[in-house]
Amino acid sequence: MRIGVEPIGETTLAEYKEAQNKCELVKKGAACHLDRPLRLHIETKKLKAEVETRPGERAEVWTTGLEVRCRDV
Repeated sequence: MRIGVEPIGETTLAEYKEAQNKCELVKKGAACHLDRPLRLHIETKKLKAEVETRPGERAEVWTTGLEVRCRDV
């Protein structure tokens, strides 16, 4: 599984790099902390998905194996 985050709209290089650091490896998976308009990419061998957060939305996304969980914060 691959997971990543990128900013939405025109951004600076610093903002792009900061978005790339929104996900971190954790035991048996990854955790992403979305706190501004961002696009989350999740990809497996059989599936590709994208989710966008809007202004004012905050979310946490974490994976364990092939399971993906999300919650508003």
